[in-house]
Amino acid sequence: MSSNRATTRARRSLQAEDHRGQSLLFPCLLPLVRTPGRKTLCGDVQETAEYAEFHHELRTLFAKDDAFRASVEAFGRAYHAKHSATVDDAELRRRVDTSSAYFLEEFAVFCCRTRRDLPVMVHPGQFSTLAEIAAGRHPQAPDELRELTLVSRRVQGR
Repeated sequence: MSSNRATTRARRSLQAEDHRGQSLLFPCLLPLVRTPGRKTLCGDVQETAEYAEFHHELRTLFAKDDAFRASVEAFGRAYHAKHSATVDDAELRRRVDTSSAYFLEEFAVFCCRTRRDLPVMVHPGQFSTLAEIAAGRHPQAPDELRELTLVSRRVQGR
């Protein structure tokens, strides 16, 4: 199955409404990659051999590196603790697994962006795993993620 189809399936499975009527989709979904003079859909990036290589590298790192896996899972677990508080443990595990798979796909897209000389990513909030990579805590992460400049926006209410 292509990564694009896997992403679509993951999005559909997470689009169910929770008890408060809030979508379970992450606010950081990237519909496109902007390049000077044109727009490239993430689905197009996911069809490239470059993306497949990064995705494989990240899945391997996730499988073999306990600290990296724990960081990725912790980010999803924190999100779902806020947005899926009433689900049972099995459903929470499924959601964290789906979130982790999605994050690895997103990270592979970020790697492709960096390699294409687009090393700056503006994210609507702090992405702890990427901050850890930037701080050198996951030295086995792809160079492209370690070279990524992440700008985290924090919007505060009154």
